[in-house]
Amino acid sequence: MGRRRTGVAILAATALVGSGHRADLASSMLTPGLGAFLAGMFCAPTMTASVDAVARVVPERVRGEAMGWRGSFLTTGGALGGPIAGWAIDSHGFAGGFAAVGGLGAPICVAGVLIVGGRRAQRSRSARRASAWVGE
Repeated sequence: MGRRRTGVAILAATALVGSGHRADLASSMLTPGLGAFLAGMFCAPTMTASVDAVARVVPERVRGEAMGWRGSFLTTGGALGGPIAGWAIDSHGFAGGFAAVGGLGAPICVAGVLIVGGRRAQRSRSARRASAWVGE
């Protein structure tokens, strides 16, 4: 349960930092720079956890390829998210940027949770079948 609470705390802190960073309140280049630095600090655990997850589930012989795909998807998400957020900010103000990227990210997150849950259930069923077969 401790890991889940830590994840929720990191998510909450990221939301607070992100929502508190308003460009119209910037008094100098230092203010947005500090906001970006803090937001990046809260993203680092997520990036590290994704590398760890890939390293745990991917066989060593293809781990390099898997890390390459992970990096490609991360880069693609950043490359697409920036212009989408920029368009939404231009159209609807800074809140529109958060809403647009969050609105696109939420279904992707739900799909990921469903896929991972389905795979875990499938592995669990396979393990039960294997243990039942061994027990006969």
